[in-house]
Amino acid sequence: MFQFTIAICTYNGETRLGEVLEKLSHQLNQHNISWEVLVVDNNSQDKTAECVCQYQTLWAGKIELRYTFESKQGLAFARQTAIEKHEVN
Repeated sequence: MFQFTIAICTYNGETRLGEVLEKLSHQLNQHNISWEVLVVDNNSQDKTAECVCQYQTLWAGKIELRYTFESKQGLAFARQTAIEKHEVN
């Protein structure tokens, strides 16, 4: 279980998501806390899922990166999904 979850709600975020995930990866081992990243794909039509999959492979064993899809468009739906899917102690 994790002490906190960083939730990223995105719609067609393929071009921006890589940069955000790279910045987050630099936070590894900054503090003695356990955390995860949860990407909520809000019905994207681009390659957001593939981008997350690449980082899941790259980060395997280092940073917990999870992906979930929310078909109902709108930030409120994406945030609600993030709340439902987080894993915190």
